[in-house]
Amino acid sequence: MAGKLRISRTEKAAERVQVAHLLYKGDKPFVPITPLTILRDSTTFLKAQLDANQDIRAASSYELWLAGCDDEHAAGPEIAVCELASSIVHDPMGGFEQPSLQQVFAFVRLLDMLYAYTGASDTGALCVIAAIAAGNTRSMDGMTALGMERIAALPRWMDYEHRSWFPRLKDKEDRQIDAEASYLWLPPDAAKSVFELLVPYVDQSQPLKRKGRKGTPAEGTIEEYELEVDIGPAVRDVLEEHGSLAAAVTHFPFQLLRPPPQYALLERQTF
Repeated sequence: MAGKLRISRTEKAAERVQVAHLLYKGDKPFVPITPLTILRDSTTFLKAQLDANQDIRAASSYELWLAGCDDEHAAGPEIAVCELASSIVHDPMGGFEQPSLQQVFAFVRLLDMLYAYTGASDTGALCVIAAIAAGNTRSMDGMTALGMERIAALPRWMDYEHRSWFPRLKDKEDRQIDAEASYLWLPPDAAKSVFELLVPYVDQSQPLKRKGRKGTPAEGTIEEYELEVDIGPAVRDVLEEHGSLAAAVTHFPFQLLRPPPQYALLERQTF
């Protein structure tokens, strides 16, 4: 075993700043959807580290965006809308075969979001979305590979939010959203498939693998890494109750995943 890949939460604001610096490194042409320099409480940040190396070279986040419903009178179940925000991977963290580090990040974010609904008795639901800038084919390919589907008709509130998600484009006249971004949502079956893919790695019955990097002693060989997901109760409680992620998968409430709600709830008023 070459080592351990550990996924955990960022522990302090200084680490979030490191994540923001990674995201903006090189001034990429695609507009980040969630500005990581805004260190607000609604954003959950995750980091990846190899062994004892404390440098953050890969990170991801998700944003609790708003609450919505499908009833204009707010009589239906409340739907929490979470956005799969930017993930960033820099050397020496990348290169993992399927599952890739991006897939690991997707799983950990979904696990953290869905955990709140395990054993819940209320009628709430969850919508997981992603906004991909036009031309960012790599992100688009990665999200559709997870089973995310295009949102054919944007709810009115998403039309408005598009303007804040893509601020660099705000001065353009006659804006065509389809030419600027694609919006995706995650169906229940796709989420379950992500969990089933990661089960043997989180349960540590299989190692993550990647080719040894060029210029290192391991060049040309296959390195194996134990995956450790340490994000608090979302893992600890599940393993204590079920013994393994494999046993827990059938108990996760994937059926609560919904398309984007038609209305946004703003202080219990619909929009």
